[in-house]
Amino acid sequence: MARSFSLRLVGAFRLIGPDGERIDIRGKRSQAMLAMLALTNGGERSRVWLQEALWCNRAPEQANASLRREISNLKKLVNRNSDAVLAADRNTVSLDLSRFDVDALAPALPDGQLLEGLDIAGEENFEDWLRTERQRIAQQQGETAIGRESSVATAPPSAAPLEGNALAVLKFTCEPDNQPASTIADGIAGDLIERLSRMRWLPVLSSSSSFAFTSGATDLRALRAQLGAAYVVEGALQIEGDTHQLRISLGDTTSGRSLRSEQLEWRAADSSAELDRLMVVLAAILGRTVDTHEQQRASRMEQARLGVAELVWRGRWHLNQLTESSNAQARACFEEALAQDPTSSEAMIQLCWLQVRQLWMERASEERIRQARRSAQKAILSDPEDARGHMLAGIAEIFLRQPLRAEALLRRALELNPSLMMAHAQLGSALYLKGEFAEALRELEIAASLSPNDPDLFYILAEQAMARIFMGDFPQAIELADHALALRSGYWIAHLALICAHGELGNRAAAKAALAELELAQPRFSAAHVDWLPFIDPAHANYLKQQLNRAAAMPD
Repeated sequence: MARSFSLRLVGAFRLIGPDGERIDIRGKRSQAMLAMLALTNGGERSRVWLQEALWCNRAPEQANASLRREISNLKKLVNRNSDAVLAADRNTVSLDLSRFDVDALAPALPDGQLLEGLDIAGEENFEDWLRTERQRIAQQQGETAIGRESSVATAPPSAAPLEGNALAVLKFTCEPDNQPASTIADGIAGDLIERLSRMRWLPVLSSSSSFAFTSGATDLRALRAQLGAAYVVEGALQIEGDTHQLRISLGDTTSGRSLRSEQLEWRAADSSAELDRLMVVLAAILGRTVDTHEQQRASRMEQARLGVAELVWRGRWHLNQLTESSNAQARACFEEALAQDPTSSEAMIQLCWLQVRQLWMERASEERIRQARRSAQKAILSDPEDARGHMLAGIAEIFLRQPLRAEALLRRALELNPSLMMAHAQLGSALYLKGEFAEALRELEIAASLSPNDPDLFYILAEQAMARIFMGDFPQAIELADHALALRSGYWIAHLALICAHGELGNRAAAKAALAELELAQPRFSAAHVDWLPFIDPAHANYLKQQLNRAAAMPD
């Protein structure tokens, strides 16, 4: 039987019947249900799945009644001439896909967003499904549109602010200079190229371009003209018996200066997981060094010379000053970058990151958190391979007390880029807020190792201190909280950890002094700060407030 219905899901929803006439499906949930069935293998979903996806905020009885009503209405519209195009029994709902031509299933997808403009307020399960499907569609559209190889292992030009400022990993030297050692060296250099390219904001030349030059053989400044790279990574591998030693240097081809050097050592008998761990750390350190260098460069430039890339970097520099006024300056930079290039996913990502930071600083309302989540979802759609979009969406889910969604998004971010320090840190926070303290510590310690001099290290240390509090390790909590306060004296979470730890150890005077320091650093601090923390178990927030009250009740 020829397919008789035309279902258009990319762009605005449209259903054309077998007679060529448009079938008017007005209800948002009816449109969503048809899309969910059409994009499911076999065209079938369980009633329970559809109820939870489209009526997650209603009681099961109400959701079931609503589903029956929507199915009945849809059947009247599509089951013409006794056709069972849409069928339902007690357990399942199905669509006969042999009768439909669905544009979102075609090999070559049309341009546009899946279910453009369709939004069902408050139905977060539907939002999750829609975000995932839009990401899949956008990725497939991108593969169709690009369809060509690139010598730069990164996103399309609009996704990277460092246009023209690429990084090249040169061919590593090796000792002994033989084929087995050269194969190992080339494999490590190739792995590093792949890891650095996952950052998305940093264009990384492919090995076919950069391996034409051997480490140490050419002056850094000459390489800028020959390779077009602003940064060069050089390496030397030395193998002595079972021991492998790799010396790495990062150079600036404009000035000819070395910006960073690292030395890694491992044994051939070690597991591949150990080398993988070292490479994760190395990629993070090199990326952080380039990031810092570009921020400093842009902060010194004249305003009139700032293009999109420089505006993004200057905005990041302001963002890392961690003040309200610098946040305003960062926002102005990112918005100006978007005004110059509305397609810049990098400016989008950074503006969203600013939003998320302000949510935390201001303990924002649920509506503002949802706005930030929508911004993160747009960033994901802009570049599905950028781990930072997934991370930012995960942070928003933490704030919304949705730990399973947060954890899934953050783990996806780490699949895309295992060297993303803040994704490890935020996953640690999500786990700690769920009460999984030991696992949280592991992720937080990984985060600290990836960027030991990061401006946000105070946050990571304070999260570790709080996890230690709930694990009963109060001396270690004090050490971590003190370190956090040495980096950021006004951070109230670290002060709170000190109050709890000293109180639990019976150091009444120290607990009282820690409370006084908190009140001095944060004059507007109150129990509302603790209530805002998105613990899944309310007992954890209650414990913290009890410790505050005990410290306040101690005699002077």
